[in-house]
Amino acid sequence: MPMFRHLRIRAKLLLGFAVVLVFLTATGFVGWRSLRSTSDDAQSLYDHNVQAGIHLSNIERGIWELRFGIANFMTADAAGRAKILNDQNTWYQQVDDNAKAIQAGLLTTQAEKDAFDQWQTMYNNYVQARPKWFELYSAGKIEEAATWRAENTNKWGSLQVKALGDLIATQQKTGGVTMNSVSSTSDQSTKVFLGLVGLGLFIGIMVAFLIARAITGPLHKLTTVNNQLAAGNIDVTMPNLTSRDEVYDLNESMKGVLAAVQFLTDEVAEAQSKRGAA
Repeated sequence: MPMFRHLRIRAKLLLGFAVVLVFLTATGFVGWRSLRSTSDDAQSLYDHNVQAGIHLSNIERGIWELRFGIANFMTADAAGRAKILNDQNTWYQQVDDNAKAIQAGLLTTQAEKDAFDQWQTMYNNYVQARPKWFELYSAGKIEEAATWRAENTNKWGSLQVKALGDLIATQQKTGGVTMNSVSSTSDQSTKVFLGLVGLGLFIGIMVAFLIARAITGPLHKLTTVNNQLAAGNIDVTMPNLTSRDEVYDLNESMKGVLAAVQFLTDEVAEAQSKRGAA
């Protein structure tokens, strides 16, 4: 890495810090994205499955209240019958409101939409068949009411209950698929996040090692030369450093000092030699 060797020590440290910071930022971003994705999936699971399940439960209760209304009507007194007729509008409204809420955006698959449409058709037929039975029974036409009930209200009532059961089963199946998808996405995101953390640690260690070696290697060479100079050995060779940082500057300065010392030593030796010859 020629460019790295030519950097000053401060620049090397800043570069190493920047590299580690970039990977920390990338790791944090991936972690944030994973958390955001998991949160969005969980919200989608709640909206499309938990909320839909609540609405379906309300529909189911309304339907059974309507069906029980027919059975109870036959044994109720005048006040009881009037209450059943008045209450049926409440149950109709409950079923309709919850059905609209589901249809507004809680059906995520075509299978759910098809199952909902099937139930809606059966339910509408059931609702249309109910008034005729009440009319016949209230008029005292018990046998005709019984025939109508067997051929219409019971028929459509049973079919729409079955269709609702199919819709609930389809919705639960979709919820299971969504849950598995959320779990798989979460596991994959965790693996990616841990992988980046491991990679970041590895790169951080490698960057620290390279910077330390780039600084301490030349310093160790200079320390060896200085120890020899301190011991009185001036016939040493200064290391040839390839870096262009502060250690290189120090090495070049020491080269100049050593050259001056060697020159003065040679001059003194030469003068003593001449004096001795005289």
